[in-house]
Amino acid sequence: MSGRITVIGNVNVDFVLKVPRLPLAGETLPGTGFFRASGGKGANQAVAAARLGADVTFIGRVGDDDLGASMVRGLAAEGIDVSRVRVDPASHTGTALIMVEDSGQNSIVLASGANLSVGPGDLAEHRDVLSRSDALLLQQEMRIETVAAAIRLGKEAGCRVILDPAPVQTTIPNLWREPDVVSPNETEALALVPGADTSSVAGALACADRIREAGVGYVALKLGDRGCVISGPEGRTHVPAFAVAAVDTTAAGDAFTAGLAVALCEGLGQNQAGSFANACGALAATEYGAQPSLPMRARVQELLARGLT
Repeated sequence: MSGRITVIGNVNVDFVLKVPRLPLAGETLPGTGFFRASGGKGANQAVAAARLGADVTFIGRVGDDDLGASMVRGLAAEGIDVSRVRVDPASHTGTALIMVEDSGQNSIVLASGANLSVGPGDLAEHRDVLSRSDALLLQQEMRIETVAAAIRLGKEAGCRVILDPAPVQTTIPNLWREPDVVSPNETEALALVPGADTSSVAGALACADRIREAGVGYVALKLGDRGCVISGPEGRTHVPAFAVAAVDTTAAGDAFTAGLAVALCEGLGQNQAGSFANACGALAATEYGAQPSLPMRARVQELLARGLT
């Protein structure tokens, strides 16, 4: 049983350009490909969790346009409950322009649109679904005061609150200390713990410990091709990465965090949860696009069975 997961987050349409490298200021650079894909960290994590077998409800907002309607249909096609997605007639659906280098690294420009119209006062109507959820999954591509209200509402409802603190926002200092689980990448971890050094596994473990000591119960720090480190109730551990041929890291972090949420809902221990999340993130990096890259459960199980080599 993969659990019941509610995701409060953003919905974006991604316009993806493949480029040999990022252009310099004022430079026109020929691209090598283009495609459109469904994205947004919130929607990505909802789709990832659903493909891993979770019973997922998504709470968010789209514009009153064809892109928004298409995005909602896509979420529903994944088996996600979209009955709590609202339409904002005064704004456009969130959009992102993503440039992906040949190396697989990416650069993103975001126009949030309707995502920013979700305010703290809009969440109370969803208290009932949170009370029936095992976990609430949050990110920071919405208004930060809405994220803060969602954290409080989730904890009041008694479900495990998991925060992916991306992108880092500092408007409400120390908000990241309030969730039960925090899953930052290295850049975000260094913003949460100024002066930390994650260049070594030992340094990353020390950084995760400092985040946990600040009040977080469980910290999973993503290290890309070095795997992850976890500081939690079972102690601290480094979980190595799986060897894959990465082509696009756009949604790898979202796949990791969704995988972590599913693993925790299933009651897996720290090492198993870290390996499961690592496998999800690794597989997402082997395909282009955000949601198109998110793996099904069977592929994750195959990678786990194959092992690290």
